[in-house]
Amino acid sequence: MIETSPKNNILIVDDTPENLSILRKLLTEKGYQVRPALNGEVALKAVQSQPPDLILLDIMMPGMDGYAVCRHLKANKETSHIPVIFISALTEVEGVLKAFQAGGVDYITKPFRPEEVFARVQTHLSLQNAIHDKEAAHRMLQVIMDSIDNAIITVDAQRRVINANKPLDTICGKLKDDDGTFQQRLMNGEGHCAKALQQVFEDRKQVTEHRVECNCGTGKGKTLVLNATPLADGNNELNGAVLVVRDISKLANLEKNFLGKHRYFDIIGK
Repeated sequence: MIETSPKNNILIVDDTPENLSILRKLLTEKGYQVRPALNGEVALKAVQSQPPDLILLDIMMPGMDGYAVCRHLKANKETSHIPVIFISALTEVEGVLKAFQAGGVDYITKPFRPEEVFARVQTHLSLQNAIHDKEAAHRMLQVIMDSIDNAIITVDAQRRVINANKPLDTICGKLKDDDGTFQQRLMNGEGHCAKALQQVFEDRKQVTEHRVECNCGTGKGKTLVLNATPLADGNNELNGAVLVVRDISKLANLEKNFLGKHRYFDIIGK
């Protein structure tokens, strides 16, 4: 069975019924879900009840004008992401600049051409959908990373942490008698992780299966394995690195116990 994506929801705000009718007919015929609002107050209530994917907003309206409506939307965390396209008869540069300063993403002058309106709407909705898809993919990737037992840390060329998963806190927490954070230790070049990244940046090569002893996290001795990989852009410029930290303390303890039980002086057997 083929799944179809939901139609984008568009809110049109204009105090002229004729404009509302023309725009509603145009966009409905193109497959969009359209809701009209005759003034700014009605528009803000409509946004709260059902946030649209895009807003076509007139400027000159009685009561609250379009600038005020847009500023109100952008000041609200729940609605600040909604793209606003102004549609107005004002053609002066000051009016256009004021629209963008209020938070609008585009400006269409009246009398508008249906083809232009549709093209602008389609462009900004495609961009908005792409942003939503990217954010969803990022959230999914973060969930996957957090489900992995290893600590995975991405840093930029200045060794600032760009992204890290939850195991970082349990594996590479604070050092005993040291209140410094993992980020601070990296920036100061302190600790095994910082040295592994320094080697990556200097040699531009991977550090693989580097086994170290560390007292990070709980303060007890841990056996960790470090893997670090350089990140280069299309011009082969080094702009960061990925560090993977694996805690093998349990395995190391099993090895020690095994060797202890089956060692006789310098003879190892079983």
